[in-house]
Amino acid sequence: MKVTVRVHAYPDGTVALFHGSLCLARYQADGRLIETGRALPARSGLTLGSNVPLVDHRPTVRDSISAHG
Repeated sequence: MKVTVRVHAYPDGTVALFHGSLCLARYQADGRLIETGRALPARSGLTLGSNVPLVDHRPTVRDSISAHG
């Protein structure tokens, strides 16, 4: 799976990683993770700073929609 993330570098040397509008992590200028105490979305059950990957390995279910009225 590939995703695009944005890296924001701030004037104070801190860095933040974003996937869309979701901030995945923030780092201090020396590379240490900034703990926010906020949890990621409830379906993953992870917290920021966890060493568990942020990838959900469950299969994707796609509903088919009929064009017939």
